[in-house]
Amino acid sequence: MEKLYYTIGEVSQLLDIPESTIRYWEKEFPFIIPKKRLHGRRVYRKDEIEKIKLIKELLYDKKFTIEGAKKYFYNLYQESSLFKKVKDVTLPSKRSNKRGENERAKLLKDIKKELLSIIDFLDNFFLK
Repeated sequence: MEKLYYTIGEVSQLLDIPESTIRYWEKEFPFIIPKKRLHGRRVYRKDEIEKIKLIKELLYDKKFTIEGAKKYFYNLYQESSLFKKVKDVTLPSKRSNKRGENERAKLLKDIKKELLSIIDFLDNFFLK
């Protein structure tokens, strides 16, 4: 039976990577976010293990640098459908005679502005 969570020791054994390396990668790649149990013990889900496995492949097998791996993940992020959908959001035209539609359009405009600021933040983070 597969487990829901794996300890850092188990992940270390599964992927043949030292625990200290996994902890270091958590700092370098902020999308690796293990849950922390009582007393701060890290536990990883399968999706996080897959991300760590991909980082290992990029760094060890394909000889990427840390910066090169970050750019690789940034490019994956750029290609994701969410990023494209947010960039392509169009707002309905405003109609001065219908108050409810104007309010919805304003709300959508505010949401788009907030999402674009999040994208800019992520762009700046990954391009460091």
